[in-house]
Amino acid sequence: MTKYPRGIAYMETSESIIVCRNKKKDANDLAAAASNSVKKYGIYEPNIREEIDAKFGCPLQVCVNVNDDCVISDFANCSIIVINPRGETRFSFKPSKDFPILNIHSICCDTDGNIYIFSNGTPNVCILEPDGNLRDMLSCPDLYNEIVFAAVFDTDGYLWLGCLDGSIKIFQLIPIK
Repeated sequence: MTKYPRGIAYMETSESIIVCRNKKKDANDLAAAASNSVKKYGIYEPNIREEIDAKFGCPLQVCVNVNDDCVISDFANCSIIVINPRGETRFSFKPSKDFPILNIHSICCDTDGNIYIFSNGTPNVCILEPDGNLRDMLSCPDLYNEIVFAAVFDTDGYLWLGCLDGSIKIFQLIPIK
């Protein structure tokens, strides 16, 4: 059966590519059972290096943190799962009454290893520490009516967000003292 690639990320230390694979062409299948996989491909090897054991409903996005953990968004389960370099689940983050992750969300990591989760509504930004503890939740008025599909930090620390309406928004995060 064909598996459609969705999210893709590069793991520098192991020189491999992580790919979210889905059995259905529909990228946002909310009815998906825990049957889709995330695979790790070696760059210099044509064969699959390994399949990450955890099964996902609809793995959609993936990013690699500075500690080489893979952060994966599971669209069907409205959750974020963090997998260590050996493919073991370190922790997961699910919706709560304080931060209701809606079905469409994006993820990225900063250079300190913090994990950023974007959702529409309020609050719309959740920041987790690398160990999964909640660092902060905030509401960004510039994102109230946006659906963020892609997020990344550049080397200067600017946050770039790709939105459903086709816009790209750039933010400079300033620590509050």
